[in-house]
Amino acid sequence: MVEPDVGLVDQALLARASMRYLSHNCALPCRIGDGALTVILADPTNGYVIADLERIFEVPVRPCCATEGSILAALDTLRLLREGKGQSAAASLQYHEMRDIDVSRESGEGAVAVLDSLLQRAIQMRASDLHIEPLESKVRIRLRVDGGLVALTELPLGFAPQLISRVKVLAGMDITERRHHQDGRIGVRFDGGEVDIRVSSYNSVFGETLVLRLLDRRRGLVALEDLGMEPRVLATLREIVLRGSSGLVLVTGRPARARRPRSTPSSTTSMRRTSRRSAARIRWSTCCRA
Repeated sequence: MVEPDVGLVDQALLARASMRYLSHNCALPCRIGDGALTVILADPTNGYVIADLERIFEVPVRPCCATEGSILAALDTLRLLREGKGQSAAASLQYHEMRDIDVSRESGEGAVAVLDSLLQRAIQMRASDLHIEPLESKVRIRLRVDGGLVALTELPLGFAPQLISRVKVLAGMDITERRHHQDGRIGVRFDGGEVDIRVSSYNSVFGETLVLRLLDRRRGLVALEDLGMEPRVLATLREIVLRGSSGLVLVTGRPARARRPRSTPSSTTSMRRTSRRSAARIRWSTCCRA
């Protein structure tokens, strides 16, 4: 089992086979070497597809195996890079609260399409962060989902300046400053809701790295009863902890979808209701490990 690497794909090969055919058969031709074509397939035992590919590319096929989802995601990214169009994603994403700037400055159509696609997939997967990380030979795109970083796709290294410039222009950041840390903000309307995106840039070993924190306003606060606590623990929290006039509550663990644990805002809301009845002064502090 391998992981499709878009940065290592010879895009000239894609001109010899239609994207529709490759997507239908879950086949990703990578490159020709040692007289054979390396192809990543969801089913490397499918002799009919291998025979078709050998006829199309006129060389023997060396099959590798990957998951269907990773192959289709890589093909979608390659299609956007080749066509420079993102009509399906752009139709769903609307940027607002932008400053009076030229959004086409320093960013080509390919960067526009790819960024729209990445944001759309991140929101659909309910990710809290989108990481754009230039490496030695490629650009790695990762999402933070339920507290863990998962790989989304990879892009050619030469595409990094366009993509990073596109993000910085939308966030109102200085695209000429690449050595110092910067912060920005992007507002996006997607699928009838609003998503607030906080952008941070910092310089790394292989270039400028971006982290986009996605705050979906449609999710709102989670009720204390919906946090998944055992009834006994919930009763203890309500009767002893939240109704106390003094004390210290520690909420520990790694941060997941937000900068604070989900129980913090839910507990704070409950404590505010209690404090209005009992006139108790309550202060809630959180400390998350980096």
